[in-house]
Amino acid sequence: MFESMKGVFASMGEAFQFYKEHFSKIMLIGLTILFPFGFFLLIVEQFAYIYPEMSSLYPMVLPVVFSIGQLPLIYISLMFINDEIFETSDMFRFFFKKLSTAYTTSLVFFALVALFEFISDYLWIIGVFLSISIPYLVILKEYEPIVCITKSVKIGLVKWMQLLILLASFYLIGLGIKSGLFTGIELLTKGTAPDAFLVMVQLVIEISLIPFAVFVLTKCYYKWLEKE
Repeated sequence: MFESMKGVFASMGEAFQFYKEHFSKIMLIGLTILFPFGFFLLIVEQFAYIYPEMSSLYPMVLPVVFSIGQLPLIYISLMFINDEIFETSDMFRFFFKKLSTAYTTSLVFFALVALFEFISDYLWIIGVFLSISIPYLVILKEYEPIVCITKSVKIGLVKWMQLLILLASFYLIGLGIKSGLFTGIELLTKGTAPDAFLVMVQLVIEISLIPFAVFVLTKCYYKWLEKE
């Protein structure tokens, strides 16, 4: 376990090099895919807040956006890990090629989360651990959907501790950055910054951190799958 976690944190360090080398491509993905998807989720979230009877809409679309939005980032992460050269057009071609498979498997992702949430409001996290691997398996191994599902459940059961530490680390890093930035904005504007501006700043921060998290997860899954 200790050696495994050392590899996880080493991957976090490597993620900065990945970000540096592919900054322009990451920004392009952010502008063309992550930002529109993130803005869409923001609208859905606000809609569910205004109309409580539609509160189930957000968790329904989140797994779909989560699975599809990561595809080009997983692809360029894999290219970086394998030290392969690729063109910008390749990542978009790959994105559209895998779109239907990612959409199909994302529905299973949603179903698992919804099932455990139905059993108990606190069990939805189990569904996340059992299904979070699905989009990575679609890319790294190109498994058929049913194989992706069974493999994802197996990884979730075996690697739950590593996944928990990873997700908690990403959350704390994001929370620290947002807290520091929002504190600075509040001091500079004396609390007069519009809510819409703060929401957009939060969206930009999250979009900027997603490639970092996706690379680390891709590297971890790459190593785990190599040992099979």
